[in-house]
Amino acid sequence: MISKYILSIVLLLPAFVTCNRSPLIEIEQGKIRGVVKKDWKGGRFYSFLKVPYAKPPIGERRFKDPQPAEKWDGILEAEIDMPQCVQLDSNKKIVGQEDCLYMNIHTPNVATKNLRPVMVFIHGGGYTVGSGQLDMFGPEFFLPEKIVLITINYRLGFFGFLNFENPEIGVPGNAALKDQNLALKWIQKNIEMFGGDPGSVTLFGESAGGASVHMHMLSPLSKGLVHRVIAQSGSANCIWNEAQKNTGIYLAENLNFSVDDEKEILKYLQSIPIDDIIKVEKKSDRLLPLHKIPLFGPVVEPLHSGDIFLSESPAKILSRGQFQKLPFILGFNSNEVLVVYAQDMLIYGELKEMPEHYFIPHQLNVTDEESKQNLFNRIKKQYKINEYKAGTEKYSKLFSEIFIIYGVYASISEHVLVDHKDLYLYKFSSDTKLNYFKQMHEDIAKMPGAGHVEELGYLFKNKFTPKDLTQNSIEGQNIIKMVKLWTNFAKHGKPTPKNNDLGVSWLKVTRNKLNYLDISTDSLITKVEPFDRKNMEFWDKLLGKSVKYEHTEL
Repeated sequence: MISKYILSIVLLLPAFVTCNRSPLIEIEQGKIRGVVKKDWKGGRFYSFLKVPYAKPPIGERRFKDPQPAEKWDGILEAEIDMPQCVQLDSNKKIVGQEDCLYMNIHTPNVATKNLRPVMVFIHGGGYTVGSGQLDMFGPEFFLPEKIVLITINYRLGFFGFLNFENPEIGVPGNAALKDQNLALKWIQKNIEMFGGDPGSVTLFGESAGGASVHMHMLSPLSKGLVHRVIAQSGSANCIWNEAQKNTGIYLAENLNFSVDDEKEILKYLQSIPIDDIIKVEKKSDRLLPLHKIPLFGPVVEPLHSGDIFLSESPAKILSRGQFQKLPFILGFNSNEVLVVYAQDMLIYGELKEMPEHYFIPHQLNVTDEESKQNLFNRIKKQYKINEYKAGTEKYSKLFSEIFIIYGVYASISEHVLVDHKDLYLYKFSSDTKLNYFKQMHEDIAKMPGAGHVEELGYLFKNKFTPKDLTQNSIEGQNIIKMVKLWTNFAKHGKPTPKNNDLGVSWLKVTRNKLNYLDISTDSLITKVEPFDRKNMEFWDKLLGKSVKYEHTEL
């Protein structure tokens, strides 16, 4: 999430396709055949790659709500990885394509009466980069647990989040979230033929993907499509999880297209080359900003604009408890800021401090310089920052808490206040060769904890996975326990059911106790209160939130 470009460090590698093919199956769209692969324990599974769930969002469909995929003739040979959606890579070069609404499906068996739980992953990337491709989200660690794993693409940047406030234009925003919603509908209709149980779907995601999966709990459009949710280092309450209104006008103005008729503006934006649109994205911040409303992300849609994904702000929906109270895991990594430090070292060769005003949430509407400075002085006093310097413990704590951890705290507090029962909280701090960014630079390797994104190395095989990985290694043992927690939840609605082989009972969050699971390199331990309470209450008060939730210790 945090960096727009860090995830594009991990670009697509050509997918290796075996000559072995899966059984031929038939769904409503047509016949489809995948490939046979092996998981990391030597078991066989089937992969169906680049399966379309929507019509290509091109031409007059650009920026619009997605439409269901059409039927195809003959046999769809689902052997090659799906493409990225249009985005900028780490060098600010355009990669990907508009025709990108596909999913990869991995299953231990097809067309079987013994239906398996389904896990659907939504990638992060600040709503501007990333994909569900194999190079970062290989299924080999999950498939020994006999679940069906799906990764999806959704539109990014302007292509996924352009909006007009005028409902007559037919582009109300949240097209990317509706892409995800349509993928979930496709899964409900078709996954049984791939051996998956449509009545047991766990939606999980990381960073902006974590915020996305939380949003599906809040949206009536997704009711009944999901049965359990895992939000990793991202939630609907994160300060960056909202976007500017009327970005269609903004984009046209930045392209020097001066026409008052909004319908003409839309036609123009649907007709111009991709490069013209992306060049405006190049001007935006490298981080999802806190100090101003981001260009890309969820928006409250105008009434009378068709199928509305979000009719009110997440804060209002959460405060009233008007959402699906599904079994829910959410959590964060112990040193989220490391993702930015890694980018700094790779690009600049040194760590760079963010401008001080970047830490002042835009919701406070502070505009004059004197007020900004006074407010930041309050923040520095709260965090006891005498030396404002990237890489220091106090700077790292401030960054990690305001960008990610406070959003998790605010979300878990909102859920428990409306008597949401099945809540599980975690803090991830494992530190091995599976931590991506620590492998990229020796200075980052010396810093403690797990950075943003790094828990994904313990769930998915990727191009940074050590070549000599074994099940008995410290990395292998950590993969086993992390995957087991997530798949237990998908199978049972509990990450540590009775008689589990992990040797721990992950206690639920209650009104009186913020129980959490400490996921470290060497242990799994249930503890109480992962947050710095004084800092969390500081942000609560600063943002005008009433502090109702009193925690007690064991």
